[in-house]
Amino acid sequence: DHHPQQPKADADLFVVRPEIGVSATILIEWLKAGDIEIPADLATALAFAISSETQNLGREATKRDIDSYLHVYVKSSIRKLAQITYPKLPRSYFSTLAKALKKTYIYKNLICSHLGDVPNAEIVAEMADFLLRHERVGWSLCSGR
Repeated sequence: DHHPQQPKADADLFVVRPEIGVSATILIEWLKAGDIEIPADLATALAFAISSETQNLGREATKRDIDSYLHVYVKSSIRKLAQITYPKLPRSYFSTLAKALKKTYIYKNLICSHLGDVPNAEIVAEMADFLLRHERVGWSLCSGR
């Protein structure tokens, strides 16, 4: 993981690298150190992981993350990476987006929205990231059930 260690982690192996921005970087560095070839599908998944977690290397990406991204990007399927990055979205996604925008309010540099019932848990984080792009805010809080 790249987050600080939790005191009650129940695992045989627990690796924490808080100096990096993405957990995928740990795996890529291990594969490189072991001189293990990374297949295209795995490279594609790892490239997407780094890109999405760092908002295209613009948020909390370290030099190690960037180096790892470049290492796997050249091995990736660009077509599959584009399909993963820009998937077709169901109608419920746009309904949730409309709800998020309608229920958004701003307090100082905080933008908030309660989405109510959502089709899946991941969409709450997606809406929070989307709202964080507002020009006058530095924090985003979205909730849903």
